Amino acid sequence: MSKSIYGKIAGNLIRFEEPLGFPDGTAVEVVLRPLGLTDSEKQSRLESLFGSCRGDAVDLEAFLQANAAQRRLSRVESKE
Repeated sequence: MSKSIYGKIAGNLIRFEEPLGFPDGTAVEVVLRPLGLTDSEKQSRLESLFGSCRGDAVDLEAFLQANAAQRRLSRVESKE
């Protein structure tokens, strides 16, 4: 018998959302595969990554312009 059950890692344990249906002491094989992030998890990670720029569009724009200018200075021209 084989079935997929989803759970979450909590330290050294995996907590399942539903009962497993096997008696205690049953030997099982476990294959772990992380699931993709939900849209809200992706949004949360982006917000934490770029959170320092939130509400400060002027400084962000200045940084992006300075970065682009620096890249233009170090760009090697093609000989074509």
